[in-house]
Amino acid sequence: MDFKDIKQVFHALSYLQYPLYILAFVFAIRPYVNGLDYAIEHLDSLISNLNYFFIFLGLGISFASLQDINKIHLKFEKNIISDSKKSKIFLLITSVTTALMIIFGIFGYFLADNKYVNEISLGVLILGIGFIGVTKLQLEVVERNSKISNENDSALKSVETSQK
Repeated sequence: MDFKDIKQVFHALSYLQYPLYILAFVFAIRPYVNGLDYAIEHLDSLISNLNYFFIFLGLGISFASLQDINKIHLKFEKNIISDSKKSKIFLLITSVTTALMIIFGIFGYFLADNKYVNEISLGVLILGIGFIGVTKLQLEVVERNSKISNENDSALKSVETSQK
C-alpha cells in the first residue's frame, strides 16, 4: 500500500462529513418542529440540541479536512486563492475564528457556572477543533495554488525568453 492509496482512503473517509452534516441539521431544526413557544418553554432541550448541533457540525468539518486537495475545486475558492492578499485575509479570519471558538469552549466548559454555557461550550470546542483541520486544508490549498502559479510564471518567462 503506497502513499497514494492512503490518500484515497482518507479522501473516501471525508465523505462521512455529509451524514454528520445531516445529523447536525436535524439537531438544529429539532427544537423548532414543535414550535418556537415549545422551544422557549423547554430551554434544556433547546440547549442540548444546540450542543449536539455544534458537536456534529464540528465532526463533519473534521472529516471534510481529510479531503484530497487535488480533487476539490470550489468556484469561490478560486476567487480567493488566486489573490494572495485575499488568501491571507481568509486564513487570518479562519484562524481567529478557530482560536475564539477554542478559547470560548475551554473557558466556558471549565470556568462557567451557568449550566447552559457549560453544555454549549463542549460543542463549540469540538467545532473549533474541527476548524483546525479546515485551516490546515485552506493553507494546503493556498500553498498548492501559489506553487502552481510560480511554476506557470516560470514557464511563461522561459517561453518569453526563448522567443526573444
